Amino acid sequence: MSVLHSERTIDAFKMLKVCNVSGLAVVDDNGKLIGVLSGRDIKRISSTGAWISRLFKPVRVWSVPSSSARFLHTFPLQVSEFVHNKPIVVRPDDSLSHAITKCVENSIHRVFVVNEDHEPIGVLSLTDILRELLNKT
Repeated sequence: MSVLHSERTIDAFKMLKVCNVSGLAVVDDNGKLIGVLSGRDIKRISSTGAWISRLFKPVRVWSVPSSSARFLHTFPLQVSEFVHNKPIVVRPDDSLSHAITKCVENSIHRVFVVNEDHEPIGVLSLTDILRELLNKT
């Protein structure tokens, strides 16, 4: 699953929840993988006020009769505000051991599979890897 970098953050988080996935490939306007948005990002945003304040950009609106300022929140910021910009990737012809090594070296539980144009064509999770290893025994 992927989401455009320009999508609203709140919509991407809804997609994570509805589709019951732990991460989304973030793509640019040309469909190239540029980052990852994960379930950990949701936890970070919901547990720290600093992240929450980045979700909604405050806008000062002046009321006409009293000239007193009040703040409103606009639509949530774009996915690009929260994306991890260096996704770990493998190619379709890479070995399973290569994918495992990338997961271990980077302390991650998924790698994205990309084609020669760096477009995401799949995701390989630790669950997928373990399932394959169990099937070989």
